[in-house]
Amino acid sequence: MQVQTFPQILGELSSCLLVTCGAIVAHVLMGIASMLAVLLVLWRSLDLPQYCPEDFDEYATVETPTETPDGAGGYTITWAERVGIWCKVETVSGGEGMIAGRLEHSEGLTLTTHYNADILDTDRIELDGEYYKITRVEDVDRKQWYMIIYIETGRT
Repeated sequence: MQVQTFPQILGELSSCLLVTCGAIVAHVLMGIASMLAVLLVLWRSLDLPQYCPEDFDEYATVETPTETPDGAGGYTITWAERVGIWCKVETVSGGEGMIAGRLEHSEGLTLTTHYNADILDTDRIELDGEYYKITRVEDVDRKQWYMIIYIETGRT
C-alpha cells in the first residue's frame, strides 16, 4: 500500500467533485431546457394576437362629450380629454362626396390599441390635429388584450 501525500489526496478529491458537480449541473440545465420547451409550446397555444410595442407608434387622444345647458332650454356639447392612447393606425376607406353643396373628403381609419373598456362609441378621437367620430369599438381577441376602434372624418 502506497502512502499518499496531502496534495495528492486533495487532487483526487477535487477531480471527483468536478465530475460529480458537472453531472449535477448538466442534469439541472437539461431540466431547465425541458421546462422552457414546454412553456414555449404553451405560449404558442394561447393564440394571442401578434402585436409588438413598436406597432403602436401613433398617439391619439380620446375625448368624451359633456352636455352643458345653454340657458335657452337647450344644451351645448363640449369635449373633454378622457385618455391618451398609443395605437397602430390603418386606413380602411376614403372618398369624396357632396355635403351641403360642398365637396367633402371622408376617411375611415382603424386604431388598434391595448384594451380599454372606458372608450365608447359616443367618444371622439383627436389624431394629428383632426377629429374623428368613433363608429364602432371591437375587442380583437375577446380576451380584453387589444381593441380596434373604427373612426371616420366628417362626423364629429
